[in-house]
Amino acid sequence: MKVRIIKIFVFFLVSALFISILWRQTHLPYQAVYEPPAELEFEEAFDEEKMNKESSAEFPTRVEREVSDVFSYNADITVGKDFDRNQFYQCTAVLRKPDPQQWMDFFQVDSESWNISEAEDGNTRDRKIGTQVNCVKGNEETLYIGKNFVLYNVHNMHYTNLSQNFAKNEYVLPADQTFSKDSDLPFESREENWKNISRSLSELDLLIDDCIMISEYSLDLESLQKQEEILFQAGLKREDEKNPFWSTADEGYYYILIQGYQGLPVFCHRTTAGLSEENELSKSSLNLYYTDAGFRMIDLRYWFDFQKTDQKITLAPFEKIMETIDQKYANVKQEQKLEVTECRLMLYPNDTGKKEMEVIPIWLCTIERGLSRPIYLSIHAVTAEEVYEMEYFTGIW
Repeated sequence: MKVRIIKIFVFFLVSALFISILWRQTHLPYQAVYEPPAELEFEEAFDEEKMNKESSAEFPTRVEREVSDVFSYNADITVGKDFDRNQFYQCTAVLRKPDPQQWMDFFQVDSESWNISEAEDGNTRDRKIGTQVNCVKGNEETLYIGKNFVLYNVHNMHYTNLSQNFAKNEYVLPADQTFSKDSDLPFESREENWKNISRSLSELDLLIDDCIMISEYSLDLESLQKQEEILFQAGLKREDEKNPFWSTADEGYYYILIQGYQGLPVFCHRTTAGLSEENELSKSSLNLYYTDAGFRMIDLRYWFDFQKTDQKITLAPFEKIMETIDQKYANVKQEQKLEVTECRLMLYPNDTGKKEMEVIPIWLCTIERGLSRPIYLSIHAVTAEEVYEMEYFTGIW
């Protein structure tokens, strides 16, 4: 009897050890994929050299392939032009809390000509209620400074509100068919305008030269008036909402930007729940409108401060990423066809409840499915595993 108990004990001990080894092999920790230390045996050094040679290969720029009757790729593979995968380092991020006094000084807010008040700010990413500072200058300007955002507007900015053009619908022409994306305006060239904006925003510690440009538009007078008339004819603007004082002073450059770091765009939402392929603004972290008189609008949301370490990251080959996508969708039984239309390499600051967030390199994959909202699949660019916490909305927006 005693011998039998010992045999059973040994059996379970060996089984547990085997399961433990198997689990570790299939659940590599994030740090395990970084480059190993330099002190290597000759054979290990050869393997590392081979790995680095493979990792230096370029990602494809486009993938077109049929996987099944209902699943295919017709996808652009988008990687930042300034991204160097051989000089890519692990980093952490801290969500910046805008400094009200810094912003008030920037816009010369004073208690004599501005009405300054405070309110609760529920528009947070970290689920904590903060304080929002509201600054209103008669009917001229407004400045709202929240826990995670800043919004500045001049009084007549609503006349040039482009939201209807960015939210594509059957009634309104999209912005890229209404406004020029490359022409210069009379008051200043695009190049000079960008330099002036960059210099000005550096006073607020916003280094926009690292940003990734989603879109930039030249809002000339004729196109602004045309846009207003289209909105009016579509019933999206009332007669009393039309601008009676259009002039060349309304002309300006409109920038839609997303924060960048190490040559990659930074995913600024908590989850993909806030994304929309039909709305450029849903992807941005900074929107600017600048005229000859200066800023007319600044919309800043979820800005991060990054700290780079000395640990390099080796990204998985794109074939591994496609394997993960295929395993999830290749055998889906449904009538609606699924088509991967884009895979974009990005950085995702993952909120783990600590002040310093871990920053995960991810492939954000857009999968179209007819008239339904696209699927946004997030895949870890190192482990090639799905990043579930990026896809499911669980907190207070």
